[in-house]
Amino acid sequence: EGTQAGLLPRTTRRLTAAEKDRAVYHGAIHVFLERESGIKRWTDKLHWSASRIAGHFLMYREIE
Repeated sequence: EGTQAGLLPRTTRRLTAAEKDRAVYHGAIHVFLERESGIKRWTDKLHWSASRIAGHFLMYREIE
């Protein structure tokens, strides 16, 4: 809903290394549609938990 309302940007492709350095930080939200982006599992420079289903979403938690 947030992306449809224009409140959140949608990630439409994998980020480059330079983009990850700027866009991946504490509190950042990245929304992607698998069919649009081709991304099946999010990867970046951080460590993430296994996915958990939350309604129509897969949720991940950062592992420190």
